[in-house]
Amino acid sequence: MPKFIVPIDVITVHVVPVLAPTPEAAQAEAERIVASDRKTWFDHTEPLCVGDAYTEAEWDAQSKGNTSAAQFHAPRIDYHRDDTICPPEHQHAANAIPLTRGCTGRAYSEAKCSCGDWSVKYLGWRHAEKARLQHLRTAH
Repeated sequence: MPKFIVPIDVITVHVVPVLAPTPEAAQAEAERIVASDRKTWFDHTEPLCVGDAYTEAEWDAQSKGNTSAAQFHAPRIDYHRDDTICPPEHQHAANAIPLTRGCTGRAYSEAKCSCGDWSVKYLGWRHAEKARLQHLRTAH
């Protein structure tokens, strides 16, 4: 049975290797795997997007020639009120109140794209995350 690689997510952050008889079967299996364990694979609420299935040779050939979106990234970084980074390990309630001892709370979130032409800063991390994903989907 051939092995296919299926990109998952709009900006191809996750890839799932799947053994399947056809590309269509590989896509369906990748979607089933990710949808059944969505919390492990995703930490956001964007809709699940399953890409085309590629053989390993096709994936390698495409990756070598791709100079667009797959190479750009725009990480979201959270900050405390004193402009120090609030690490991802710090847990917060829905209203940004810190649940981690020693954390002063998340004051704002910022995202900057590696393209150098885009950045965003919001008080709410969900707004920053939404803008970040929108930029990566449309600008590259």
